[in-house]
Amino acid sequence: MKLFLISILLHSSFAIMAQISLKGVVTNDACGKGYKQKGCLLFKNIRVSIGAFGTSTDNNGYFVIDLPSAYTAGSEVIANVDVPGYSIYMPLYGRFNLTNSLLDNVFEQRIILLPKGSLKHLTNESIIAFINNISKREAEKAKSERESSLANFEIYFQEFANFHGLTREQVKITIDKWANTDSIKNATSNLALQAARSYYLKDFKKASITYEKAGSMVAVDLDNNLDEINRKIKDVRSKIDSCCNYFILAGYSASEANDFKRALKMYDSAQNTVTLSDTLQKIYGSFQTLKWKIKDAQAIAYYNEGIRTKGKQCMELLSKAVEAYRNALVVYTKEDLPQSWAMTQNNLGVALKNQGTRTIGGEGTALLAQAVSAFCAALEVYTKKDLPQEWATTHNNLGNTLEDQGARNNGPAGAALLDQAIAAFRTVLEVRTKENLPRDWANTQNSLGGALSYQGSHVKGPEGANLLAQAVAAFRAALEVWTKEELPQEWAMTQNNLGIALSHLASRAIGSEGTNLLAQAVTAFRAALEVRTKEELPQKWATTQQNLGNVLYNLGSRTEGSEGSDLLMQAVLSLRAALEVTTKEYLPQKWADIQNSLGVALNYQGIRSKRPECYVLLAQAVTAFRLALEVRTKEDLPRDWACTQNNLGNALCYQGALTMEPEGTDLLVQAEVAFQAALEIYTKEDLPQDWAMTQNNLGSALKYQALLTNGSKSNVLIGQAVAAYCAALEIFTKDDSPKKWADVHKNLAFLYLAIKQWDLALQHLEKIHSIFPEFVEETIMQIENERLKK
Repeated sequence: MKLFLISILLHSSFAIMAQISLKGVVTNDACGKGYKQKGCLLFKNIRVSIGAFGTSTDNNGYFVIDLPSAYTAGSEVIANVDVPGYSIYMPLYGRFNLTNSLLDNVFEQRIILLPKGSLKHLTNESIIAFINNISKREAEKAKSERESSLANFEIYFQEFANFHGLTREQVKITIDKWANTDSIKNATSNLALQAARSYYLKDFKKASITYEKAGSMVAVDLDNNLDEINRKIKDVRSKIDSCCNYFILAGYSASEANDFKRALKMYDSAQNTVTLSDTLQKIYGSFQTLKWKIKDAQAIAYYNEGIRTKGKQCMELLSKAVEAYRNALVVYTKEDLPQSWAMTQNNLGVALKNQGTRTIGGEGTALLAQAVSAFCAALEVYTKKDLPQEWATTHNNLGNTLEDQGARNNGPAGAALLDQAIAAFRTVLEVRTKENLPRDWANTQNSLGGALSYQGSHVKGPEGANLLAQAVAAFRAALEVWTKEELPQEWAMTQNNLGIALSHLASRAIGSEGTNLLAQAVTAFRAALEVRTKEELPQKWATTQQNLGNVLYNLGSRTEGSEGSDLLMQAVLSLRAALEVTTKEYLPQKWADIQNSLGVALNYQGIRSKRPECYVLLAQAVTAFRLALEVRTKEDLPRDWACTQNNLGNALCYQGALTMEPEGTDLLVQAEVAFQAALEIYTKEDLPQDWAMTQNNLGSALKYQALLTNGSKSNVLIGQAVAAYCAALEIFTKDDSPKKWADVHKNLAFLYLAIKQWDLALQHLEKIHSIFPEFVEETIMQIENERLKK
């Protein structure tokens, strides 16, 4: 009989903690009709491994591996076979699933090898499996017992009688007559009937024998029925498996179409398919492997949908992705499933990185640090030698996160993180070459350009300019592959990044060179806006509008006359356009950035304008800066806070210089307070360039205060102004920052001119003659005229 066999099949489907033995044989593809036929090759004494566990085949090509406890019925297994010149033909990639029902917890698998390079690897079956694999990578009764005395039937007669409204005697007489009726006696083929009759007559031995015969006769039919039931159970399992996998594949396809809401819906359908009651799980299995497969897919979809949404919903989806990846790591351990563990660590890092970049303050910094830890963990398995592509991808992700960390840290700490990011990207390019992996190469060139651009923008002198030039070269390299026709969004992103690098590089140049670089930046941003439209990509459109506004401001500030005024007006319009999409509610930090940029453009536009328009524009600039400070706080964003305090000080300073007493003095005092606040973050040690810039601006606020004040207080303010300007010159040297150095000397000359100390004014003018020759000569003539008047 097969009853015992079937009970084992059913039992093994839910006794999932027992260790599973994997038995198998390694052959070539010529063994289809038997292992002794001509051409059949059995691979002996070669190593077969599952994760960290392995063994060698015997002289007949057979092997046995006791799988770790993490492998249960239904688990996916990845086999590796070390035979030089050969690779696994079937199962594809050495991947197969243990069945949900295992006999004695033993699973048998044939592994077929073919020579590497053989076209036999490309069968219909393997190609289909390959495509599906790509899709996978883009969800007792407690028995009641009744005691009775079988030897005494009277109680049962009574019970029967009572139940049916008879007398005990009627029941007994009728049954006695039945037992002695000839038709009953002669019905010998009805074993069940004869067994019952013997029992009633208290011939228990005969009853036992007859029941056994009846059971044996029924057992034949039972075996057939159980076989049919087992086939149906297998069929149901197969249908559940197929149904679930089809829903998963539907989700994969939806993901490829960037419809992640639909993908999540499909994964929910897959989850519902394998969510069975406890009773059904005992029959059909737990489908635990499919459940983890669904969770992996859900995590990726949560992440992708999250980065496409905004505000609270975005953070909720990213949190779900992080939670799903952390849950997966409970199953995918480094010891048992190292590659799955590493893949999940990498994906976890990506989700944490995106959470971190969207979170301000210490919480965001902590999330980025967790992302770095996840990527570093993945690289313990993803080595350049064994898994170069995965290694390169993870290093690229690590570089992006280190860049984000560097942007959040001041001074040497931030510079060190950016250096690490640049090193990571350069390392990636050892694997991602333009010839072999052009698109990945372009991606890394773009990332490298970003890190170089940010680092260069914070390094003074020729070294900083060199870093920015390297950034421009990296972005232009990426554009060799990322073309508008084939990859419009990537092309637009790189154009945007190129514009940023060019604008930073322009800030280091003077004269026509700087103007030319700014014009190139404007061209790059306008090119990006050909793809980044408000209708299709509103957030990216807003970002590029902001960048365009900034560079138009810089170009306008360097351009004289009506052309310069027109450029400043265009800058304001671009920044106001960005605020149509970027709101304080959904993107507070970016909103504050744009408000800050708008304030800068309005401030300079006001300086260029005539009264009363000048006052209006300056007041609007002050308003924009104060709005930015609602988000840019000293606690959460200290460096941004200092930047806006400095900008606010500039607007207040110019307002004050144009306004009569006492309101003018009050505005200048507010400007001084703003500059002093900025210097709490802009220290000479950590941020020398920003410190020097703010010292120069503070000097101007003190200078204008002195000019509106009389007596000893005026002299004190003049001394403070000179001290601030001289402090700026400790950093702004003629060799490293000629333009800024000259501007500070110009400010000192103006101060001494205002208080009629001509000789001191001339000393500073002579220093900057080579940089501002026309201005210096004109000012010297004014001094001589003043002296003649005197």
